[in-house]
Amino acid sequence: FDGSRIACAIIMQPPQFLEARGFVPYFSYSGNLQVSGSIDPITTSHLAVATQTFTFSLDGVDPACSSGAGGAANSCGIHIHAGTSCAEDALGHYYSTASDPWSAVAYTADEADQAQGTFSVETGLAASEIEGHTFIIHAFDGSRIACAIIMQPPQFLEARGFVPYFSYSGNLQVSGSIDPITTSHLAVATQTFTFSLDGVDPACSSGAGGAANSCGIHIHAGTSCAEDALGHYYSTASDPWSAVAYTADEADQAQGTFSVETGLAASEI
Repeated sequence: FDGSRIACAIIMQPPQFLEARGFVPYFSYSGNLQVSGSIDPITTSHLAVATQTFTFSLDGVDPACSSGAGGAANSCGIHIHAGTSCAEDALGHYYSTASDPWSAVAYTADEADQAQGTFSVETGLAASEIEGHTFIIHAFDGSRIACAIIMQPPQFLEARGFVPYFSYSGNLQVSGSIDPITTSHLAVATQTFTFSLDGVDPACSSGAGGAANSCGIHIHAGTSCAEDALGHYYSTASDPWSAVAYTADEADQAQGTFSVETGLAASEI
């Protein structure tokens, strides 16, 4: 409440994952099925054989897949293909193992023509190798009906693992997270962040007081929690952080979302 610095965490990227969304009809498909939904997240574990694990939630899949795959090759399949465009032939299944690990990977449609589930497939491929390739959804007869490109999700950052500010000797112990921190490049680059914190200053129950930085929640120019964090971080003409403050509830917690025009790109913060 007096504006002194009480806690610090480092902004960093969370563990990498990929996704496939924005499905479009396969380039040569002329039927009526319209698949939507997402395959998210797609993670890669480097075990004895590199393995992709993915969770899917799809709508508009082939209702003939209500009992799972039939006898046709690729029946009700959900597969990564070697192609890199949804506007042309997606080529064959994508893998580097001795045999095709995709042949038995198939969804089951429910009564609403939806499909959900999680698969792990030993492809032998790294995450960097599957990024930019196609995820193909097949019909009951094995034909290709929908396509999406595997890509990184929109970048976001986070701050968690709060520790006491290096010079702070009081009793407050802040925990929680600031997540996600996204950057939109409007007329002025803007960070939008959502915070959920515990152990904040109970004197901030009515919001900020008259002291500079009272109840503040700010990005600073410093890059270490073990030394002076320096001043507020921005590239605009005036300090956009001066009015950004949390309000503590009766449990000494604080939640909310702010958008701050800092003029800084995500890579700069």
